Amino acid sequence: MNPQDEIPEIKAVVEEVLSSSAAARNSDKELYRLVVKEVTGIEIPFIQWNEIMAVSYESVRRMRQ
Repeated sequence: MNPQDEIPEIKAVVEEVLSSSAAARNSDKELYRLVVKEVTGIEIPFIQWNEIMAVSYESVRRMRQ
């Protein structure tokens, strides 16, 4: 998939998740978890998700730059 094509697809998924989940509207972690589930089909239990997110994605991304 071309990265340029992926952006509108992700945007549509995010909009759908936000419109259907109050929890996603109140939590970036929950939004990301539900978007991952919708896009990949991978269900990450919330307990494991909190453990995964204990290492901040944004912090890791910043260190890479």
